[in-house]
Amino acid sequence: FASLNPSRKILIFYVIPVKTFYIGVIDTIYFIYVITVGLLRKDFSTAFTAIAAIINFLLFFGPSFFLDMFKQVKNLQEKSKRMYKSGSYWGN
Repeated sequence: FASLNPSRKILIFYVIPVKTFYIGVIDTIYFIYVITVGLLRKDFSTAFTAIAAIINFLLFFGPSFFLDMFKQVKNLQEKSKRMYKSGSYWGN
């Protein structure tokens, strides 16, 4: 939900507004924690479950995410080339 609607707000305890982006970041940190603790305790089933959830997320959102990232890098490269050719690359 946070990937599709990062700016939507959710009321925690019906009072505290929190953007879903921040809830997604907290969830990502929790997944990293679960994987790390699972591997350190040699509880591979817990670590594998968290890794499987991340793989599932990447299978669904991965292609569009990487395609968008590639387009942004390409646009930045073209913009820097245009700025260099026009002479405004060094702040002139």
